Amino acid sequence: MNPVAFEIDLPLLGHLTVGWYGVMTMLGFNAAVGLAYLEVRRTRLFRSDELLPVMLTAGAAALIGGHLLYQLTPGPGQGWRSGLVLYGAILGGAAGVAFAAKRRGVPVWTALDMAAAPGVLPPLVGRIGCLLAGCCYGRACDLPWAIQFVHPLSLAPRGVSLHPTQVYAIGMLTALFAFLWLRRRRIAFPGQSAMLYLGLYSIGRFVVEMFRGDEVRGLFLAGTVSFSQLIALGCLTWAVIQYRLLRSRYAGPREAAARARDSSSRGSRRGIDAAATGSTRFGSRAP
Repeated sequence: MNPVAFEIDLPLLGHLTVGWYGVMTMLGFNAAVGLAYLEVRRTRLFRSDELLPVMLTAGAAALIGGHLLYQLTPGPGQGWRSGLVLYGAILGGAAGVAFAAKRRGVPVWTALDMAAAPGVLPPLVGRIGCLLAGCCYGRACDLPWAIQFVHPLSLAPRGVSLHPTQVYAIGMLTALFAFLWLRRRRIAFPGQSAMLYLGLYSIGRFVVEMFRGDEVRGLFLAGTVSFSQLIALGCLTWAVIQYRLLRSRYAGPREAAARARDSSSRGSRRGIDAAATGSTRFGSRAP
């Protein structure tokens, strides 16, 4: 698999080499914009003309967050390194959506819920780019589904049977997208989908990291824990705590109000039944 999608000569910019990772991530971003447009039409959370600025803000914040976290990741090389960490992109994108929603007077947690399912698409499609480029590769193994990279420009070790961790990640993200998309109409309280995204992604990412073989991601505790796994533990902890806080803040009052309405309705029905019974008895004594 050739990691280079195409090469082009442009005026002023010169010769450009475009990799598959960048192409696929951009395709995922475009798919997310299209899906978010459908959600905006359904929820009326933003005006249609506001969607593109919101998505561009989220996209720019995702790129900044992904690159900044990559610079903080322990690894070889000094100075500025070219790369992207998906965790930084996801958190940066969420911050961008929150910032754009706040500026437009839209409830932040509701906006993050709306963006949850579409927000899975850029990393999902981007992982296909990882598979084509050979980055984020797995540890050596002899399993029947192991893959080998043979292209000279591949970022993975060539001719070695490896865990297809890119495929594992694609499967995990596909399941996460399907889960969030199918339950988007059954959100119990603001922030539920957003916290489910963060928590479930953290669990899946922690598991996939167990089969990764690239050391550029940073390793700790004698190589047993990666930098992304430490982030996953922190994000999962925060997601669980925030989920419980949001549920108690929003779902609790709603459930209490619903119980009060049910109790009032039952009381009204009992009163009506009692009145009807008394009227029947009175009629039976009439001559």
